[in-house]
Amino acid sequence: PIANEANLLPHPTRRRTFPTTLSRPPTPLFEKSNVLVIGPTGSGKTLLARTLARVLDVPFSVSDGTSFTQAGYVGDDVEMCVQRLLQAANWDPHRAATGIIYIDEVDKLARRGTGADGIQRDIGGEGVQQSLLRMMEGSVVTINANKGADGTGPPSHESGRRGRGSMIPSQETFHVDTSNILFILSGAFVGLDGVVKRRIAKGSIGFGATLATRQTENDGFVPFFTKNGEKADPWSMVEPTDLVSYGFIPEFVSRLPVISSLNELTIPDLLRILTEIKGSLVSQYTALFGYSGVEIRFTTPALREVARLAKERGGGARGLRGIMEGLLLDAMYEVPGSSVRYVLVNEKVVKGEAPALYWSRGEGSAFWNEFYAEDKMDDQGKGQPPGQLPGELYDTPPQFDVTLEQFESWALDRLRILAEIESCFARNRPWDELKRIVDMQQKKYLSMNSNTAINIDKDTERKKDHVSHFVLRLAFCRSDELRRRFIKAEMALFRVRWETDDTAERNEFLSSRDFAGGKVSKEEKAELQSQLLACTPPSHKANFGNETFIKVPWTRVPDLVQTRQVYLRSGIAYVPSRSQSSIIFQQFHDDLEKALELTARALPRMDEDRLTLILEHLSKGLQAGVASEYSSGPENGESVTADMVDSLARKHFPLCMRMLHDTLRKDCHLKHQGRLQYGLFLKVIGLPIDEALAFWRRSFSKIADDKFTKEYAYNIKHTYGLVGKMANYPARSCQNILTQNTPGTTDSHGCPYRHYAEDNLRTALQTTLGISGADLQDVLSSVRTQHYHVACTRVYELTHGLKKGEGIGNGETVTHPNEYAQRSRELEKSQTQGDTATMGEESMNID
Repeated sequence: PIANEANLLPHPTRRRTFPTTLSRPPTPLFEKSNVLVIGPTGSGKTLLARTLARVLDVPFSVSDGTSFTQAGYVGDDVEMCVQRLLQAANWDPHRAATGIIYIDEVDKLARRGTGADGIQRDIGGEGVQQSLLRMMEGSVVTINANKGADGTGPPSHESGRRGRGSMIPSQETFHVDTSNILFILSGAFVGLDGVVKRRIAKGSIGFGATLATRQTENDGFVPFFTKNGEKADPWSMVEPTDLVSYGFIPEFVSRLPVISSLNELTIPDLLRILTEIKGSLVSQYTALFGYSGVEIRFTTPALREVARLAKERGGGARGLRGIMEGLLLDAMYEVPGSSVRYVLVNEKVVKGEAPALYWSRGEGSAFWNEFYAEDKMDDQGKGQPPGQLPGELYDTPPQFDVTLEQFESWALDRLRILAEIESCFARNRPWDELKRIVDMQQKKYLSMNSNTAINIDKDTERKKDHVSHFVLRLAFCRSDELRRRFIKAEMALFRVRWETDDTAERNEFLSSRDFAGGKVSKEEKAELQSQLLACTPPSHKANFGNETFIKVPWTRVPDLVQTRQVYLRSGIAYVPSRSQSSIIFQQFHDDLEKALELTARALPRMDEDRLTLILEHLSKGLQAGVASEYSSGPENGESVTADMVDSLARKHFPLCMRMLHDTLRKDCHLKHQGRLQYGLFLKVIGLPIDEALAFWRRSFSKIADDKFTKEYAYNIKHTYGLVGKMANYPARSCQNILTQNTPGTTDSHGCPYRHYAEDNLRTALQTTLGISGADLQDVLSSVRTQHYHVACTRVYELTHGLKKGEGIGNGETVTHPNEYAQRSRELEKSQTQGDTATMGEESMNID
């Protein structure tokens, strides 16, 4: 065996060979592709290259092609662009060898022709092109950089030589390899479009040679192969031969394999540059006036007029600043140091029909009214979204300013409705009942009246709906689970609005977008009559002759395919007109799903801390609903005494407060978080401070008076806002209890449905509230699906003798412990008054 093992081992000097088929192919040598960018002035050529260098984190230098001349003439040598890149790389040749050199105005290097004596004197044209050839392709450039007397320049290791009383600057030599340096050349190339037109355009048909037409010289240029209705862009058809005709040598053009063109900026592009980008002109002037304590605003029509003027005058994005400087010249001179507090620039100011509007301190309401009046007229001119349905399915984000308070409060109102929808799904409510509850919640928190309604501010309603939807997108795009729940709730809200809106406004909404597919002809309908009838419900077969069908891909109506309500053939679904809403619902779902994914990618770039905290708070709203704030006692002025707490706890307290009360009675003590949660709850139900001190002193019976006064009495008074910050602290809502201050194993605070083990929760429900059997399993099933507020609402129904689905009133779910106690006491009072009235009627009948 030893010999056999030795034979199996490789010989120490024998090299093992592998088949050639297993060897890896050699790595190819990757080379750069220099770029030529063609575009009008102000179209963002330099910004595009600079942004590319910043994203790649490589050195970047900008040079002007008009300053380059041949060697020996006054001007910059072409090696100067490499020296600038080396300087941008902090004189590191290795880092500079992977940078980007941007040469602007390269169109000025085109060949100028010859002089009158026939001798070419183009010192800044073809000669510079030839000098750039080797550098662009890849060569080692030697840079001799001097260090001046002021200390600028590269680090020097030589002290220099003295000559005739002055210091001769020391000199450093660097060798930079340009093989991996990307050269980006740009220019406006005025007249190049004419070269392209002359190459492409064809003349009219005649007897003999082709004749050129006048179309080659105007903006109506259309090449012979362009489709009808399309306008050709000569800049996108530039070829190397056109650049040679323009004045570049072929060797230079061949070193620019990538030729790209930028279009002239449109008015919407200029408007976005003016308002949306980081460091926009609007934000700059707003901050500039803000340093003087002045608030300046530009109306939307004014900004649109500024963009139109910039487009008309030319110059691209650079022209915006000149227009803004002219508009605000007088205001920048007159406002600082004056009594002016508000400045408004509207459309008339931009057109030169009126000066900028000023308001002094204390006239803020007039300023804002004027600002919103013009924006409102602009919105009405563009048309209102039809009825209750969202305009354009929320395709466009809000383009107007909102306050931080509106940002949060509007989102909270919408979140209340979405939380109620999710609660209805968790409780398996029928669709009609869900629609009734949601419609009632909408009227309370997010009303959307019809366009025909009068004496109602419909514009504010549309704005609130628009802003709240996009704010909740930011809050619920963070995870797949949050996105799924948000889409499901928004789909239900959209469907409720669709079914409760009137027919005229539904048709108007349908006409605003192209939802339908191809219409089925009468011949095709007759051919497929038997198949279409098989998919038609019996109640609609009588109207089959008047029914129209449309053809759409089956992926647009998966719900109809699942329930076999449409006929499928070759991936096409034949949808009857009565089911067209399914197409709309599916498109709304798909668009919202894609938008949430895009929002999730862009969210990390938001650096506003205040908004981040608000969004984190909103993202937890679906877990426990959104409750109203309970910070003071009952509105009817009823007070609670210390002796009443035991009785109230047995009959009206939710399970979280009932368990805290029982623990307090058992241990004669509660830890800090338990005292805080229970103390704020008791304050809001109407327990005054003197009764609260008596209640807590009586409950802490094992603690001496001195210790209670020193360690606990101050905290109780602080809860009521009598000491310390003297703030009116609100009671903790279900959301606060569920998501904050998670209890430990020895703590008593928190939510039993969320923080108790299932066995402990089952025991508490059986022994404390007497819930058992199928009712107990119903509560536990809601807990397992993490619908804790639904479980608490079901317990309220069971302990108060209500039918399943009634909730705490009008089908609502529990969102606050004090809401639970308040509704319980109101229910008891109404039942007592009803019994009293019944007894009075019986006594009258006896008489």
